[in-house]
Amino acid sequence: MARSDFIKEIAPDAQKIYKKYDILASLIIAQACLESAWGTSGLAQKGKNLFGIKGTYNGQYVLMWTTEYDRKGNATRVQAKFRKYPSWYASLQDLAKLYVNGTSWDPNHYKAVVGEKDYKKATAALVKAGYATDPNYATKLNSLIETYHLDTAKSGSYGTIDSGNLDGTVTKNVTVENCYFGASAEMGAFHAGVGSHSAVTGKFYENIKVINNTFEGMRYYSVKPMKWRGVVVSGNRFLNTYGGVYVAPIPDGQLYDLGGTKVTYETGSDVVINANTFENMGEKAIYVLGRKEIYQQDVTISNNIVSGTADGKKGIFIRYADGVNISNHQSKNTGSQAIYAEFSQNISASGGEFKTTKTDGIKLNAVKQANINNVSIQDTGTHGIMTYGGCSGIDLKYNKITDPSQSSAGGFDGIYMSNDTTDSSLIANKIRSSKKAPRRGIWVTATCDNIVAFGNDTRCRAVEADSYRNSATNKIETSGNV
Repeated sequence: MARSDFIKEIAPDAQKIYKKYDILASLIIAQACLESAWGTSGLAQKGKNLFGIKGTYNGQYVLMWTTEYDRKGNATRVQAKFRKYPSWYASLQDLAKLYVNGTSWDPNHYKAVVGEKDYKKATAALVKAGYATDPNYATKLNSLIETYHLDTAKSGSYGTIDSGNLDGTVTKNVTVENCYFGASAEMGAFHAGVGSHSAVTGKFYENIKVINNTFEGMRYYSVKPMKWRGVVVSGNRFLNTYGGVYVAPIPDGQLYDLGGTKVTYETGSDVVINANTFENMGEKAIYVLGRKEIYQQDVTISNNIVSGTADGKKGIFIRYADGVNISNHQSKNTGSQAIYAEFSQNISASGGEFKTTKTDGIKLNAVKQANINNVSIQDTGTHGIMTYGGCSGIDLKYNKITDPSQSSAGGFDGIYMSNDTTDSSLIANKIRSSKKAPRRGIWVTATCDNIVAFGNDTRCRAVEADSYRNSATNKIETSGNV
């Protein structure tokens, strides 16, 4: 029996045990996997005994050789009676009753296991109670729980896998490093590389690091932190994949608490995406998505290199986020914008170089508070930088835009502020062109209000005579713009 098939077979019964006895399903599934060799041991096959419980069950037993350890860790082979069960469920239930009722000499012997929601505390409690003589028993259980996603949520929650919908414990403190994710001689590339399948209200995956790996040919986003906190994705190479890193929330109507009540509106936070390379993406290289009701919080994107996204696909796409800081980003040959942000706030981009975008270099839609400074943008299909959709608090400073409007001579601008952009500034930006001429270097339309502009240099061979044009209401121009 394949390991995944064994987990799938016992998971529904484990969930029933959790509901009836308040014992973590992930705990008893991990115990079953470890102690029965995934249901293939002689004891499991002969007696449906998953946990090596000794004695008889309704008078039934099997004789088996076993290894015992003394207090010093010395191993000895002995023959003993083990209970024989009519089904896997009977074995699971017998274990649960042992935890709930305790031993003949101590009814509270396993009290610390019952009701415990942290699987690491539960496994430690088992060892402390002397359940197993193997000194590494808790460590082995923890590894199984984390490796095989025995921490998924309850029935009906998002994207659950074949291991079943369990008790809602979560994975923490995991590092995935120096691995290769891609096709092999036996099978094609994975759907995704590193991610999570579901989440429970109020619980977060924490302290996950994905470092120095290669993801090649993935058929979905290679790394998908779904409602994770404290994430580092650094030094990885993404090659010819569908997408790179997708910082995601739980979809509508698919987030539950452990009582089965549908709950929504939770996202992750504190994500660092640093020093990765993205080559020939079929979709976005980096996708940061929160929710309208609660934004994705605090994402740092630094020192990454994007070399190619498919036609119409953005390099970085930010939606419903609060606090995204992009620095020293390198981008070329994107099928749409190098950076696109919408319905977000507190966005910054500093340093870096964006070359050859099919549309705008940077586009902001309905963004509140953004600072774009010291960025070099070259060879854009349309605008170098564009704001629209009621943006406010947008500061564009010390940026150099070279050769915008390459898809249409005279069709687009170096910087285009439009559609009710308010309370914003344009300071010491430089626009140049040596290829197809832009319409204007800077154009602020009449729908904008309270725009400060000074020290901008738009000598870029513009088609229009007024290469710099600020038509905003309540414009403030404290020094020359040319």
